[in-house]
Amino acid sequence: MSVDVAALYEEGLSIRAVAARTGRSFEYTRLRLITAGVELRHQVAPTEPAPIAQEFARLYDDGLGLNAVAEVTGHSYRYVRHQLLLAGVKLRPSGGQPVEVDQVAEHLAGLYRRGLSLRAIQARTGHGLGFIRTRLLAAGVELRDQHGRPRKAVA
Repeated sequence: MSVDVAALYEEGLSIRAVAARTGRSFEYTRLRLITAGVELRHQVAPTEPAPIAQEFARLYDDGLGLNAVAEVTGHSYRYVRHQLLLAGVKLRPSGGQPVEVDQVAEHLAGLYRRGLSLRAIQARTGHGLGFIRTRLLAAGVELRDQHGRPRKAVA
């Protein structure tokens, strides 16, 4: 190998950084280091937020979800979440924002109340089943079971 991965690693680069510099995968680089007899450093989870956590917090407070913050900043979901927690940010409950009743929900509810099934509404409108179901529930519609009967209340 033309590049000495052991020397790069011992200079302080991480395995990921060495892999990126050499154009190899993380696992390939890790195996090369082990084969070369290099003692791998153990990664210690940080207890203080990184400076980038402030940017994560700003984006999150602006209404972006964790996945969106990760995508915008180029970091992983897991890293963003961990940094936000270290920074003391209270995370919102998962499941998204509550859906408000709008004209689309009212239109879908009207179709459903006239007897159309979720699949028939999907075929007519082009909306996905999850979208339709969420909008119907937001409009206060009681969903039917697969036989057209009202669903039983959960005990």
